[in-house]
Amino acid sequence: LTKPLGTGMILASLMRQKSQSRWIAKTIRQMLHSNASAIPILRQHKVAGATDCTGFGLIGHLAEMMEASSVNALLEIDNIPLLEGAVECAQNQIFSSLHPQNQQQRAIIANNADFQTDPRYHALFDPQTSGGLLFGVAAAKAENCRQQLRQAGWKHAQIIGRILPQTARQPQLTLHP
Repeated sequence: LTKPLGTGMILASLMRQKSQSRWIAKTIRQMLHSNASAIPILRQHKVAGATDCTGFGLIGHLAEMMEASSVNALLEIDNIPLLEGAVECAQNQIFSSLHPQNQQQRAIIANNADFQTDPRYHALFDPQTSGGLLFGVAAAKAENCRQQLRQAGWKHAQIIGRILPQTARQPQLTLHP
């Protein structure tokens, strides 16, 4: 994932006049960072699949990728980058108007109940404005890809999980701390 999550919550906090100016400034900087400069690096690492992480949130876009590829996934919630203020927004129940609709995708999460009280959980469903790229790359190339992205200015680029073989009829996502 190339950009931190939380634009929906941060912008919702602005509309409710509950944001902090530094949250807004950092959010706008992230939204203005064009995904185009990441493409050559992704091509170099022979990315297996990619999508922008936008209105359907991370889980919605990941679910589409999993279904299209007939795979399961394990997400490391501790590795998912978040914008400053996103956790505070979640703790204060400040969400985008699309959040409830996106949260319907929670059925894909096998251990959903284990994370519902974690404020970072809500960022998984947060619709992004000008979000980052979510992509799959071979495990052997992942760390090198992340490092090259960071050297190219993608300071929040992070390996957020791994792909697993599908073991049931429907793809399943497992969250891990």
